[in-house]
Amino acid sequence: MSSFFLKIVNMSIAASWLILAVVLLRVVLKKAPKWINVLLWGIVAFRLICPFSFESALSLIPSAETISPEIMMDWTPEISTGVSSIDKVVNPIITDTFAPEPIASANPLQLLIPVLAIVWAIGIIAMLVYAAVSYFRLQKKVGASISVRDNIWICDDIQTPFILGFFKPSIYIPSGTDEAQLPYIIAHENAHLKRCDHRWKPLGYLVLAIHWFNPLVWIAYILLCRDIELACDEKVIRGLNQNESISYSEALLSCSVNRRTVMVCPLAFGEVGVKERVKNVLNYKKPAFWIVAIAVVSSIVLGVCFLTNPSSFPVKLDSVQISKASTMDFRTNIGPTTFQLSAAEIDELSSRIKNLKIGHKDQSLQGHTPFYSLHVDTKENDRITFSGFDSNGNQAAILYENVYYRITDSDFISYLQRICAGETRTESINETNVDTAIHNAIMEHNSDRYYKGVFACESHTVLATEAGGAANSEENETLTVYVLTLYEEYNLSEEGIESVGGGCGPVALTFNVTENGYELSEYWEPGDGSQYSDDIRKKFPEDILDEVWNPQDYVDAMTAENEQKALEFSAQK
Repeated sequence: MSSFFLKIVNMSIAASWLILAVVLLRVVLKKAPKWINVLLWGIVAFRLICPFSFESALSLIPSAETISPEIMMDWTPEISTGVSSIDKVVNPIITDTFAPEPIASANPLQLLIPVLAIVWAIGIIAMLVYAAVSYFRLQKKVGASISVRDNIWICDDIQTPFILGFFKPSIYIPSGTDEAQLPYIIAHENAHLKRCDHRWKPLGYLVLAIHWFNPLVWIAYILLCRDIELACDEKVIRGLNQNESISYSEALLSCSVNRRTVMVCPLAFGEVGVKERVKNVLNYKKPAFWIVAIAVVSSIVLGVCFLTNPSSFPVKLDSVQISKASTMDFRTNIGPTTFQLSAAEIDELSSRIKNLKIGHKDQSLQGHTPFYSLHVDTKENDRITFSGFDSNGNQAAILYENVYYRITDSDFISYLQRICAGETRTESINETNVDTAIHNAIMEHNSDRYYKGVFACESHTVLATEAGGAANSEENETLTVYVLTLYEEYNLSEEGIESVGGGCGPVALTFNVTENGYELSEYWEPGDGSQYSDDIRKKFPEDILDEVWNPQDYVDAMTAENEQKALEFSAQK
């Protein structure tokens, strides 16, 4: 039941975007025929009740699945509305509130969502009971009505004319109604019958009952009832002259009632928005053809853009042919580790991705550094990257052509976490730790600088890393590391250690990642003088520039680290 409830919630959220669009379009098309508005609400109803939809690049729905069913199992529960500004505000609150404690036996959402599902079901029952009671009370009230002709009845106990009945509708008119107004009242109610409004309104209420928790659906239902009456008024007054339109308006006013509750039935002549309806009747002008055409085209465009879901992952993973694959794991204490997948591991990966469950786009992940990644190069020269964004392996996504798509398959996420950690490896590969590679590169680079020191050492601080490489099997995977370095040489004496020279600054080291480890391909340093700042801005990621410009805390720590290394070396002499 919880999964079904979340499905309804996601359908309701997706339809909310359509409701907002319809509300806006009603304002823009206020001179269009009112039946267009009713048609638009029909599109909304279809979106609210249809569990399936086609995908389209034209879709304006940000996310077809805002709340993943996996949220009940996530250690860091999050939603994905498709609007990054909303996600950035809402997700920290959700995570702080509902993230499970390490010792907890159950995720809080595993307990909360089933309770909410029960509350939702109770709400539906309450709405339907209210509708049934209202209907039978009306049936009882009109039980003593007198038949005038065909399906028209006169009743003493009602205040306004209305239609009652789904399959065999009847028109009920209050006794004492001015006979001069009867033709207009009957014409109005017959227009309702021809338009089948006595069926559409209860069906609209049924949709409201299912989505009772969404305030936008309540607004949509209220506006639907108003637009049904306006459309019916227009159908009647198209055949009236000016004097008859005035008489029709007087009939509306005399039959108006003050009702504040939402009704499932009946279709009352003077119940909804009488002031607006009178104004519309008195000012009615037949819409020009071009207005009708624009309204129809706008409705079609709205349907295409909001009845379809955003395009999912554009690559058919069941037909992908992998040429090579490699992992990158930043969860280790000693720095990133990497290895190339063997042929057997590639075969297993191919079988796993064939039925992989992929969710919607999630550009909120842009700019975040993953904890671990699996880079796949295909024989079609495409690159697909599978990345995990938390150390527990609960949030993962696919990066393709600079667009992230959420992975909703918990089994694959678990596999991804394990293979990147090397737990599934089928053969031994000689790995070189990246921290060691950085150390060797810095020491080698400074080896030709002679400061007459007895002992040389370096310390470095990694500010950011960036994996790269073309989707071409002939080219190597690369790793660029942006670091602050401090190289120093020391003289040793009985009095202690003495620094005799060195260098400090930002560097960018690019390594080719091979089966044998990290091979340095570029040691980049900024130019001197006026080129220094510009070079750094062009080379370094923008989000770490503040640390480059203000490195003193790092320098102090690296200086202390170098001094400790020199003291330890001195103690061995």
